[in-house]
Amino acid sequence: MLKTETLLMTKQVLSALGVLIILIVSQLVWFNQLWELDKRRLQTELNSEMTNMVNFQSLATSTVKNKDNQNECPMTIKDAGKASEEEIIATNSITTDEYSSNKSLGKMVEDAFMDLALESKEIKVSFIDSVFRKSYPRINEISYYSLKLDKNKRSIDSVSYGKKPLTSPFKIDIPLGSKKTYHLKADFNLKPSVQIRNMLFSIGITAVAIILVAIFITIQLILLRKKTEQLQRREKSVSGIIHDLKSPLSYIYTMLGFFESSEKDSLKQQNLNTAKTRVKHLSEKIELLLSAFSSSNNSLVMNKSTYHFTQRCTELMEELKLIYKDKKITYDVLSPSDFTLNVDNTYFEGCIRNLLDNAVKYSSENVKITVSSSVKDNKILLSFNDNGSGVPVNLQKKVFKEFYRNSESGDVKGHGIGLSFSKQIVEAHKGKIYIQNNNQTGTTFVIELPTFSPLKG
Repeated sequence: MLKTETLLMTKQVLSALGVLIILIVSQLVWFNQLWELDKRRLQTELNSEMTNMVNFQSLATSTVKNKDNQNECPMTIKDAGKASEEEIIATNSITTDEYSSNKSLGKMVEDAFMDLALESKEIKVSFIDSVFRKSYPRINEISYYSLKLDKNKRSIDSVSYGKKPLTSPFKIDIPLGSKKTYHLKADFNLKPSVQIRNMLFSIGITAVAIILVAIFITIQLILLRKKTEQLQRREKSVSGIIHDLKSPLSYIYTMLGFFESSEKDSLKQQNLNTAKTRVKHLSEKIELLLSAFSSSNNSLVMNKSTYHFTQRCTELMEELKLIYKDKKITYDVLSPSDFTLNVDNTYFEGCIRNLLDNAVKYSSENVKITVSSSVKDNKILLSFNDNGSGVPVNLQKKVFKEFYRNSESGDVKGHGIGLSFSKQIVEAHKGKIYIQNNNQTGTTFVIELPTFSPLKG
């Protein structure tokens, strides 16, 4: 039983760890996707910025200047056939055979100015680098970049910034002019954005927390395993001791029967009969304990038969009067004389005996016990009331827990097993047991059983 519970707990813990690991993996996948999206977004943005900057330089270095303002480049559109040779500084044409996104007047003008700047060797990478570092608003997100001007795949000018990384940076390739023989090439390596850095920090913290939780759970499982093994050893020892008691008790029961049959004195015969009854009860308790120990799934097997409730309660009270001779015991069994139940006689009588024995033990010298039975709302109600000290409301659920002992029990001996075992027996009969709150003195225990079990009386 303990081993099964330990394995179940281990599976639950491993399942929880698995869920946490899946959560971390999903966060990492999400982080990688965001990082790739951020890179593509920035790459598109840088490509546009670099194109604008190199076009700006081609315009700034144009040989056509305004006489009054050297920072202005005037343009006048004329028919090429009517313009003089001095007025034509560059020629370019657009074919209209089919549509293309790069066929536009603006693109034609950009290419014309770029051709002029390239022919005069006015395109300088250092100028583009200076403009980029001063004007690009997200320069702090770039850890490294290099700019290179190629002509026919041969570098003619270059500049770089930052420490070159080991990983391959993403690249930008911008063809220049109408002939596309020149290319501005740029390599970039990006820093993670603030949002992604915060997310990565959060994932790191979560991963560390999971590792710490895993270590803690592992330690707890090791301790639990040791405790389980210790409890299993104790269980085997107790089971062996209880089993060894069966033979001497059987011998004692036989000898008491022999002495009873040969005794002539009626009072001694009665005492021997009472002793025999107690030994028989003890033997039945041993059988119950051995049955519970041998149950692999912690469930009790019920062998139901007719149980004479009223008769047995009366007999049990008479027996308790003999056992507790130092107390004045009075009782009432408010139940029809032929009232019977369909229950396991051995287990259920052990439950009733425990309730009645507790009622006597925890009461003063003048004991008053009332036992009653009734049927209400398709339920069988068995009530056991005493005039003892009672159970505080905050402890009424705890008393059914295994090994629980009330600190106010005083000198009354016990191990906190009886009510727990009684609860297990009642639940095995598909019923429930509880303490009923009322204005009476003492305590009232109530057993509810379903009426689908055959009932007579």
